[in-house]
Amino acid sequence: MIIREVPADQRVDAEILAALLDLIPVHDGDRYLLMGRGAVIDKVEEARHFRDRDKAIELAKAMEFNAEAVFRERYTQVASKTLSVKASTLFRMLEEASVTGESRDEMMRRLLRPTVERAIDELASRLSEENEDLLRYSLEEWREGGQQMKEIDAEDLQEGELAVPVLRKRIPQDELPADLRKYSRYFLKNLFRLNNLHGQYEFFYPPEIIERYWEFISPDQGTFELKITPASGTLTLRLYEVSRRFGLERTDNPDYYALAEFLARDARKRCIKGCRIKVHGWTPEDDEVLEQMMLLETDADDGAPNALGCIAHDLSPEGLEEFRRLLRGLSGIRAEVLFPVSERSADEKDDLAALGFDIGIDGETGRFLLDGAEASERSMHEVVVLIGRKLLDLSRQAYRDPARFPEPNIEELDAEVHRLIAEAEEDGLTEEMAREIVAKITVLDYYEALARYSYVLSEQLVRYLESEHAVTFTMPRILLALLNRVLEESNADELILQRLEARP
Repeated sequence: MIIREVPADQRVDAEILAALLDLIPVHDGDRYLLMGRGAVIDKVEEARHFRDRDKAIELAKAMEFNAEAVFRERYTQVASKTLSVKASTLFRMLEEASVTGESRDEMMRRLLRPTVERAIDELASRLSEENEDLLRYSLEEWREGGQQMKEIDAEDLQEGELAVPVLRKRIPQDELPADLRKYSRYFLKNLFRLNNLHGQYEFFYPPEIIERYWEFISPDQGTFELKITPASGTLTLRLYEVSRRFGLERTDNPDYYALAEFLARDARKRCIKGCRIKVHGWTPEDDEVLEQMMLLETDADDGAPNALGCIAHDLSPEGLEEFRRLLRGLSGIRAEVLFPVSERSADEKDDLAALGFDIGIDGETGRFLLDGAEASERSMHEVVVLIGRKLLDLSRQAYRDPARFPEPNIEELDAEVHRLIAEAEEDGLTEEMAREIVAKITVLDYYEALARYSYVLSEQLVRYLESEHAVTFTMPRILLALLNRVLEESNADELILQRLEARP
């Protein structure tokens, strides 16, 4: 290893290395030159010859460098060092830590000590015997995790943190990409619309009701929370929050009555599979009225309102009229909407809110594998297909009849919709035809939402898996100066992976 210069923003390194090699650090633009005393004297004479008084003074001042003082100050210091490594490298490190039980600093000592030792070996011929002994003693103390050294903040280093043994990524709501937020809501809305279908082109609720009020009642969506557990080789991607609570105080606005009726009726019967709506009155008196509404035209065998099973039959016209009369007497309602949730879930919340994958590293390419498929920019199509399949499985679980989940030929269905629309324009639109068109468009909209959401999720996931992460650890400041020189010529990922692969 030949060290002749150090970047100007690493002044401490320049001083340490100059002290070790019995040289003088001379500032020269964007670097420090490490020069012998004779060479600096020659530079001073050259500056005087060209009458560059400022340069001559600067060089003369550099000759006041006190190597012994630098050693006294820096030898016992410990500093933080931050390395930027690929997500795949960090995965391998955490995978190793889950086996060895090492802390962050312990692992970095083990992985980087041979590199620093090799640097000392390469410099040995240029070091005094005393300086070499001091370096090797410091290296041995670092290997053993010696605690006698005091810790400082190095001005030329950044701080960071390494999470062990789990990798996490959560995009804050205010930083969520617009497309991800948009298509998350679009996907959930169309899954809800799909579950509003039943029978032969029938709807539990008029489609326009869902279209009008979905944005108001829908749980918060557009979440991106990633958790990778290297020890188990699993990745969990949380997609959205499934719960929303809100209150509606009675007003004269017709939308209040339409929305309150929708919430109360679905809380009573639970028509939409995967949706749980719980309603309470604005006041204790309202709660009593709501209880009457929920028990209209029921008997003891029907079960209590808000129980897991729904009331199986619709209200008669007379019952619906009474239901609406009581609703108009409420001063308001408080509601909680959960969607999508599973009846198999103990808390009726989380099991339909996340996608799960097996994750590992391809030994040949060093890239991530998700369920055996490469997850990278170059294989984006495969990732989109994989996530689309996962979202389809999730949708099927949330569907009222999973075995009959609609999986049409999209091109043929689209052509059929266009044929029906053309027929309606020519012969007139009947109510039956209108229901069929809307039902088939609902299926088409779902698959469009599925495709778009799969793509934006894949973009974010691949971006994270191909990103770099900060790994921070501590080491003796005097050894850090040597490590920094190695890192100018070598890749941190390569150094770490070589040592991981070398482990017996």
